[in-house]
Amino acid sequence: MNRRHFIKGFLLGSGATLGSLVGIKATQGDYRPLVDPLGVMMDPLPEFQAVMKVILLGTGTPLPNPYRSKPALVVLAGKKVSLVDCGAGTIERLLQARICPERIEDVFITHHHSDHNSGLVDFFITGWGGTTLPGRSKPLNLYGPGNTQKIISNLMDHLAWDIHLRTLQAHNPPNGA
Repeated sequence: MNRRHFIKGFLLGSGATLGSLVGIKATQGDYRPLVDPLGVMMDPLPEFQAVMKVILLGTGTPLPNPYRSKPALVVLAGKKVSLVDCGAGTIERLLQARICPERIEDVFITHHHSDHNSGLVDFFITGWGGTTLPGRSKPLNLYGPGNTQKIISNLMDHLAWDIHLRTLQAHNPPNGA
């Protein structure tokens, strides 16, 4: 058996095993693996934080580093969830921190270097939801330095076709996204 056949067999076997386990759970009435395969909605952070909490999602620099994500942090205070900066990988880091991205109401961009705002595309598109995340139900407020409105307007123009397709597919109007 060569390496290619081994890998193909392993992947097919793994997929069949995972599919069987998910299927067995579904037949037993547990649809969570189908509805929330990432586990974010099963065990999210509490909706109310009695004490302000700051979670560093990324402390990296513009240079690639496999051990550090680009700059981003989330502030949880009361029922409010705010994001400060949105570097590449922010969505994944939010999910690892058990924070559903749709809970974020305010985004603050400190300055417009690419390492601080390169995750905005994923953040905006994730707001439309899909099979793993519910989608945004509240408007998103974005704050930043003087040229923020122009940058976001250009970004939304760039994403217009993708947003149109996702809106049609999800039947989810872009009210809050």
